[in-house]
Amino acid sequence: MLMLIVLMMLVGCSANEKEHHGEIKLMNTELPVKAWQMDNSHMTTIHGQVLMDGQPVTHALVAVSTIKTVKTNGGGNFSVLLDQSQPLKVLVHIQSLKEATVSGKPMNKVMQSTLMKEQAELQIAYPIKVHQVNISAADPDQVEIHAQAQLEMKTFFPALMFDRYGWYGIIKDSKGKPVSGAVVELWGDDKAEPLIASEPSGKLGDYLIEAIPQNIQAVSLQVKMDEKTYELQKDVYIPIPHQTSLETDITLPQQGTMIEGNTDMLRMKLLPGAVYQGIMIGVCSGSPVDYTSTVPTRDGSFILTMPKNMWEEKPCLYETKIRIFRQNPIQAGDVIPSEFIPAARNYEPDHIQAQQKSSSK
Repeated sequence: MLMLIVLMMLVGCSANEKEHHGEIKLMNTELPVKAWQMDNSHMTTIHGQVLMDGQPVTHALVAVSTIKTVKTNGGGNFSVLLDQSQPLKVLVHIQSLKEATVSGKPMNKVMQSTLMKEQAELQIAYPIKVHQVNISAADPDQVEIHAQAQLEMKTFFPALMFDRYGWYGIIKDSKGKPVSGAVVELWGDDKAEPLIASEPSGKLGDYLIEAIPQNIQAVSLQVKMDEKTYELQKDVYIPIPHQTSLETDITLPQQGTMIEGNTDMLRMKLLPGAVYQGIMIGVCSGSPVDYTSTVPTRDGSFILTMPKNMWEEKPCLYETKIRIFRQNPIQAGDVIPSEFIPAARNYEPDHIQAQQKSSSK
């Protein structure tokens, strides 16, 4: 009898804790990039609605990426003004349901937990059209995809162009192997905090400090990797060049953490190159695959070269802001290997599906 009563209680609890369905609906999930205008016509209002089991959720606090937060009205609706002049991925989620109600009643914990897990996404990007796909003359297993980012009339694609002089180099271990994931920091005399730092070094050990500090004569240097810090020998400083770039190759010590100055551990020379900045088109793939992408022309045209089987899987494309160091000026049409095209950041559009406009060859 006791077991029967317990079973009935469990069944009753299960009936009360029914499954709920939460949803964040956006009226638009894809928008094209628009040219910036003095009259702010490049700003656009996006509309959405928050629902629980098909009913509007009132007074839910909605976070629109890191841009702003808004509350839903009596119909569960919300709206936000966004800048449509740059490629952007906007993530929308619930920040708080403390004051939220459904049909005039507060939401229980199960309903709140369900809705807090929901997320919606809006993508602002240059639409991409594929004009032609050819088998590569150099390799029959490769294809060349001739595509174009679609622009508004009388506008140009923000292709790579000179940005500033930079600090470039290669980091190696004591055996001469490239070191990836290391961060190079430049320090001044006060030692309070670094003046500037690089992104983690790449697979080839390459690192880039995008801007050489100004109004300072010399700096010290640190390399941080795997919670370990390597420091340039005390009383050794690197002179800051002006109106040119600098190459500093670093070899980490086999023992200890001191990088000795005036040795092969620190090789420096002036470089004629510079840092270039712009937008490149990359390829999203489930597994790492080497490909190349050309620097887009002013009308948004570019060529992707990749394995034929990879293209047949209909991969998504992404548009990312890239900063790259080159000793020679970069021009439209120059080939950029995929290893120099960073993965899309969490705020960059990364699921652009190219529209095929002609049959493959």
